[in-house]
Amino acid sequence: KKLCDEIIYGCFKQKDLPGIQVGEVRVLFKKEEHRFLELNRTIAFLDLLPKVQATVRGVLARKFTTNLKQLVVELDQAVKDCDIDAIEQLEKVMPERLGKLGKLYGISPKNMEAAKAVIRDQA
Repeated sequence: KKLCDEIIYGCFKQKDLPGIQVGEVRVLFKKEEHRFLELNRTIAFLDLLPKVQATVRGVLARKFTTNLKQLVVELDQAVKDCDIDAIEQLEKVMPERLGKLGKLYGISPKNMEAAKAVIRDQA
């Protein structure tokens, strides 16, 4: 009940609101007060949403970059060792490890062509 009071009366300047009744289990609103609270909630979401989206995009970009760098290192090692099985395995798991961003933008490790050349030379 205390938290409910803080949330409701924090939105309004006056403390005595005849349009709101806070009980032990329920909160009853009149139409005008309910509209005001809905408007404040919408404004709060519109303020918060871009910050959340930016954070999530940053996390996804860092994860994608980390996975791409790791694939490059692994492919470099496989090319250096001329390990065709490792190259083919990395080629199979690449779409899963790069995720939707890799598929959407057609991004693959920069050394993938060198790895394919090793496979062609060995064949």
